[in-house]
Amino acid sequence: MSYQYKVKEKKVNLTGETQYKFFATPVSMGQVSTDEIINEIAERTTLAPSDLVGAITALSSIITEKIKRGYSVKLDRLGTFGLSITSDGFSDAAKCTPAKVKAKKVWFRADKRMKEAVSDTNFERYIHE
Repeated sequence: MSYQYKVKEKKVNLTGETQYKFFATPVSMGQVSTDEIINEIAERTTLAPSDLVGAITALSSIITEKIKRGYSVKLDRLGTFGLSITSDGFSDAAKCTPAKVKAKKVWFRADKRMKEAVSDTNFERYIHE
C-alpha cells in the first residue's frame, strides 16, 4: 500500500510578496497502539507478549532517565532521542538560574538506516469521495 497525501494551498512569502502554492500534506491512516506493535513483534519472534511489555516499559523508563541526566539516547536502526530546553533571555548571565530553565520537548532524529529504508516509499494522492 502507498503512503497517501492530499494537496493543500498555503500562503508563502519568498520574495516579499505573498503567493499561494500547493503542497503535499500527509493523510493519517490512524495510529498504531503499543499492543498492536507488541503483537506484531511476538508474531515475528520467539518473544512472549508479556516479555515485550516488560522490555518496552523498561526501555521507556531508561530512555527517560538518561535524557533527564543530559544524555542523548541512540538506538541503532531506530534513531536518537534527546531533550531540548528553553529559557527566557536575560541581560545578566547570573540571572539564568536552573529555576528559569524548562524542558521544551523530547526530540527524535531517525537513524540513517531508517531514513534510507523509507526513501523508496510510494506515494498516492488521496481522493476524498
